[in-house]
Amino acid sequence: MGTERPPEFYDENLKNFLAPYEESIWKDLYDAVLEFLPRDRTVRVVDVGCGTGRLAEALRRGGYLNYLGFDFSEKRINEAQRYLPKHSFEVLDAFSFQALRHIESADCVCITEVLEHIERDIELLLRIPPGTHVIISVPNFDSASHVRFFSCADKAIERFGVALDMKPSSVRTLKRGKNETYVFSCRRKTGLVPEVEWRLRRFFALIKYKIGKIKENT
Repeated sequence: MGTERPPEFYDENLKNFLAPYEESIWKDLYDAVLEFLPRDRTVRVVDVGCGTGRLAEALRRGGYLNYLGFDFSEKRINEAQRYLPKHSFEVLDAFSFQALRHIESADCVCITEVLEHIERDIELLLRIPPGTHVIISVPNFDSASHVRFFSCADKAIERFGVALDMKPSSVRTLKRGKNETYVFSCRRKTGLVPEVEWRLRRFFALIKYKIGKIKENT
């Protein structure tokens, strides 16, 4: 099992993700995400951990232009902006208050090939407003930067079901030799408990943000 890595790790590995969308080894993943999006091309899509913008290009070709992507790797965002100069990309930590506000603006949140890289995966999902359409993907194989992986789609449902309404019928399995990637279309859980929990998390995130701003100005 690998370990969670800092932005510099992804900056250094940029060259592995420079192939254009149509030549990318992840093209099948991007196309699967596109198939899971609603027919309404005006929906707001927020791409968490957007990397070099190749998913954004797939969405652009599909007619989804109401898009914002963010990633904590500055070099990957620079490449995404070079690749799609008219799109909106930002260098952001997914747990920052600004990232939270972007997530709140979304009709659909895409988190592809991200959750296996971070220790606080469930916390990230719980920051999404209840009822929001969420598309995630996770692998069945290990890597130097994977803190977890899943032997089958059911194992992913078992872990993420605490935050998401996930159904076995809403998963696509992508195969590359012995490796598999599971792509899920689901929704952030709704109800009184998820709603109260989300509002409390947002409140404390706002307080932390304001305290940080006060410290910056003193």
